Amino acid sequence: MNRMLVILVCLAVCTVAGIFVANEINREGGETAAAANLPDDAAGGEIAAAILPDGAAASNTAGTVSQTAPPMPLSTEPDSPEPDTPMTLSSEPDTPEVLLPEPTTPEPLSPEPVPPESPEKSAAIAVNFGPYIRGLSAEEDSDIPDEIFREILDLLRPTTDTIRTFTISGPLERLYPILQNEYPEMRVFAGAWIDRDFTREQIYAELDKLIELGNSGLADFLLCGSENILRGDHSASEVAQWVTYVRENLTRDIPVSTSDTPDSYSAQLIDAVSAVCVTYYPYWNGVAAENAAADIEGMVTSLKERAGGKEIIISETGFPDYGDSVGEAVVNQENARIYFEYVYEWSKESGTLCIVFSAINEAWKGRYETDPEANFGLFYEDGTVKPAYAEILRRIASERELEKSENS
Repeated sequence: MNRMLVILVCLAVCTVAGIFVANEINREGGETAAAANLPDDAAGGEIAAAILPDGAAASNTAGTVSQTAPPMPLSTEPDSPEPDTPMTLSSEPDTPEVLLPEPTTPEPLSPEPVPPESPEKSAAIAVNFGPYIRGLSAEEDSDIPDEIFREILDLLRPTTDTIRTFTISGPLERLYPILQNEYPEMRVFAGAWIDRDFTREQIYAELDKLIELGNSGLADFLLCGSENILRGDHSASEVAQWVTYVRENLTRDIPVSTSDTPDSYSAQLIDAVSAVCVTYYPYWNGVAAENAAADIEGMVTSLKERAGGKEIIISETGFPDYGDSVGEAVVNQENARIYFEYVYEWSKESGTLCIVFSAINEAWKGRYETDPEANFGLFYEDGTVKPAYAEILRRIASERELEKSENS
């Protein structure tokens, strides 16, 4: 009995003590909340969470319940603000999705189109090809051994990527397969020679040969006649009809024109041709070699006004190294060099194709000792390069070799 009384007294004392402690906690929490301008239950709950066991709950006298949070990990590092870097997306279901900010300047799906660069200009020359050398003559219809074709082509090969011919008949019929099979890198301007004495049947027979040559793939550009209008052999209207006939009967899409002086081109002829191919010699106009640049540029500028946007090709031009002077065009090796170098550099820079006259001296063209017609070649008839052109031809050959090595 006495033991039970003692137990009851102890329980009463513990209850009173518990009530006293709870009241003290609430009183201190209220003072703390007042100091921090927080509600009483917030401060009391924080303090209770710090002192009560994990998972336990404490009740204040007002009956407000404060849920304890999981214990924070201990850390000796000072509190630091959250970084400003964007949050990463999480696959956890209760983590709110945070959208990444759009980039300030979004990148396009594909780059903006850039105007294509102009193709690099090749270090090469274009040359008129005449093979009647060493006693051979076109006037006498001399046969030409294939070895002479190859000999001249081999002289030109290091520097030349385009040749122009003046006929497609006679011995030169054998030239075109040789070009295709053995010199495929050379572009061929094939010309049909139309003589003043040809009948209509002969003219169109020659044009039919030109068409066949084009359709067979043995030529890249077709020329109907050469200086026919300048010589007075045929009218511009007739030549325009030839060009139209050839173009209408081709099965391949290749250019067709004629070769004549700028003044020979009528509006009808310009309309008929694929490109305006002109014969132009400042030498024959008496222009000094040092002034030839302005002369040839002026001609091209004037012709462009009439050409209707068609390409202008200088299909024949040159300066002799020996023979008669014409006006201020004094003939010598130095002036021949000046003119050739100008034509080469201007052709590259302007993008205007200039076909130099000619590959090699042809004595049969000379009517007398100082006739310049026989002395327009880059090479003498024996195959020796002329002093006027030796240095620049070596340079062009070196540039071409460098181009080949860079492109291989």
